Amino acid sequence: MAFTVTSTRMHQMSDSTMSGTPAVILTKRLVSDTALDLLVNPNYDTVATAAFGNLHSSLYATPTDAQRLGRHRLRNVQVQPVEGSDEKVFDCVARYDTMYVWQKNAAIQDGTPAFAELYLPLDVEFQSTPRQALVYRSKSFTTNPAINLNTTLDIGGTKVDTGGKPIVQEIRQQRVRISFIYDAARSASAQSVYHAQGEVDGAASTWNSAQFLWFPANQVLCESGSVAHVRDEFYRVTFNFLWDEWFLCEQIPNRDPYGLPTQDIDSKAKTVLWKSINRSSYNVTSIFNQMGNATLAKRLAYWGSIINPGANPP
Repeated sequence: MAFTVTSTRMHQMSDSTMSGTPAVILTKRLVSDTALDLLVNPNYDTVATAAFGNLHSSLYATPTDAQRLGRHRLRNVQVQPVEGSDEKVFDCVARYDTMYVWQKNAAIQDGTPAFAELYLPLDVEFQSTPRQALVYRSKSFTTNPAINLNTTLDIGGTKVDTGGKPIVQEIRQQRVRISFIYDAARSASAQSVYHAQGEVDGAASTWNSAQFLWFPANQVLCESGSVAHVRDEFYRVTFNFLWDEWFLCEQIPNRDPYGLPTQDIDSKAKTVLWKSINRSSYNVTSIFNQMGNATLAKRLAYWGSIINPGANPP
């Protein structure tokens, strides 16, 4: 059988920010040289494929970030026989959509050039909740807390315990959650859903080895991460970061044979040490490499909006 396309037109196009879904609706009229009952297998598939190709196929032959419709894929096809055509004429409607968002920005004062391209949504959330710690010494310390710190000498500072019993003090903490949409079909040779999980595995339970957005090196811990399916080829990848005023160190006193803190003549803990879990380091900025434009993704995370963002973050 053969088909003739007698008309093709864009029925509707909707653009959107990250909060919506950009979509295109195309219509085609196909004329068949043979009568086709759509209830007979595989006639529906034959007509729909002749009109638009397979589901998930790209609107453009070569997907690209440089065109507004460059990442739209076929999500839905409807086929309607035209009445009075003896099942030879069919009106076909296709919906193409994407989670990519088109953004066009002017040049920024720091010399960052203007750009116009597609990018995937990214969200940043903050939460500040102090933790409670058992404290034997208060500032100023002879040895300040730091990552992976396990001292063997007294940390110094003002003794605040009573008879070896510590006080409870709140230590400032800030949690940062960075979440973005990941396209598992972006590059078949380089990406898959497990590629995203691999980045989660690499970053989890590590300190930042280099500057990461607002944090200097060795300041923030990637606590955990996850990969969750959204729809079709899109997944949500989430990383949970933690900044701790004491770098997750705890004050531990030396103890006597009875398990009690060894005391000095003032009935204070005689020797107090910093103790913490040793964790490896990782350049967590690499999490943005999973997106099309890592520089743009990092800038979006840093400034919180693509609307008139400032200079690229360090």
